[in-house]
Amino acid sequence: MNNLERTAPKNGHSSIASIGLTDDWILADAQAFSSLTSRERTVCIGILTGYTSEGIALNLGISINSVLTYRKRVYEKLGITSQNELFMLTFRHLLEQRAITTQRDSILDEAPGVAA
Repeated sequence: MNNLERTAPKNGHSSIASIGLTDDWILADAQAFSSLTSRERTVCIGILTGYTSEGIALNLGISINSVLTYRKRVYEKLGITSQNELFMLTFRHLLEQRAITTQRDSILDEAPGVAA
């Protein structure tokens, strides 16, 4: 077993790129995450999808120290202190996005002659 397999999530994905989230679409439009660089958001995606810091480093071709620095900057910029808080912040964002989409769809359904 190589390092990548050992540090990847057990969901069958062998790299962050294979998940299809390298464009960080989950976080790109969230106001809370707007201060993050693209690389910081990519590291967030790695964390949120179950990769260890070592796995993220291997996948991105950077050192473990770089990943730890990006993680530290993310926590500072978001005003959080733990991985659990990162999960909760992201979860709240996703719920807000779903509520906005549901509300928009509801308004469009009620409007006469408006096609979505």
